Amino acid sequence: MYVDWYENHPDYGAGTSSRFVSDINKSWFKDTKNTTLHGCNAGLGDDSFAQGLADHTGKNVNAALGPTVFSGVKNGKPNQGLPKTIPAKYSGKIYLVPQYSTKGFKSFTPTP
Repeated sequence: MYVDWYENHPDYGAGTSSRFVSDINKSWFKDTKNTTLHGCNAGLGDDSFAQGLADHTGKNVNAALGPTVFSGVKNGKPNQGLPKTIPAKYSGKIYLVPQYSTKGFKSFTPTP
């Protein structure tokens, strides 16, 4: 399920008809060794989006195994370094981190 579909958004260059992992342009990943997916559950399950992306691009992928939340600190704890109420025009850095310490990130390698 996760491998087959990803959300279409024209601003991300996927185009209006792209829906399959195989539709993602491999050249976007040619200069990278690893890709990290911070989206919720991107690495969850036997048929995860992360494994599909690793297989498609031939690159290693790190992905969240559970829900993710915001932090003001890279690799920090949820809500760490953020104001209690984030203003609409907040200019600080914001990162997605695992919501639970028991579910972090998993590394996926391309299936030969």
